[in-house]
Amino acid sequence: MRCVHWIIRTLPALLLANVAVTPVKANEVGGWVLPPITEPPGADPAPKQAADASAKQARLELARLLAERGRYDEAITEYRRVLEDHPDVQSARLGLARTRFWSGDTAGAAEEIEGIDTAGLSPQERLFVADLHLSSGDYEQAIELYERHLQALPEDHEVRYRKALALAWSERYAAAINAFDRLHEAAPEDRQLMRQFAQVLTWADQPDRAIELLQKSLED
Repeated sequence: MRCVHWIIRTLPALLLANVAVTPVKANEVGGWVLPPITEPPGADPAPKQAADASAKQARLELARLLAERGRYDEAITEYRRVLEDHPDVQSARLGLARTRFWSGDTAGAAEEIEGIDTAGLSPQERLFVADLHLSSGDYEQAIELYERHLQALPEDHEVRYRKALALAWSERYAAAINAFDRLHEAAPEDRQLMRQFAQVLTWADQPDRAIELLQKSLED
């Protein structure tokens, strides 16, 4: 894989992890009445009390606020506490991944989304996962998620740009050039885009066109 000497122009905004939970009121779980205990119970006979839904929501909000204030270690602890009781809460998983990414732990953030089911995620959450795959070098996963997004929103040029980067960095140059061509048509005066496109053309052994784009990008 070639080293990349230029930086992604616009890092995607990472999502806030949050879920809406409506606590169940005490008298709404109806129908069952426990019989009186007539014999001494055995050791720990009662089932453990379910985790409080409102406490889960409060802890998620606490973790989110801590992360936004840069208190990453504390936020990570709170997200992990939610996941101990609610391992299937994907907003907590995504929040944990986001916080680890913000803290500079890209590899750790990528670990948090391994095997995550993206089918039930919102479009923005799927883009977050795709961007994290892109940042961690998992280009094929990123491309797949970007393609899914573009099927619904084909004129989302920012996502098309990220897909073009993933194609270039995974050395799929023909596809990357096609993607950059479309971006260049949509923004023919974008100098930074021309220079990045030229870099891809250089990798693809098309120096003449790269020269043309670089010269154009330097015109007054």
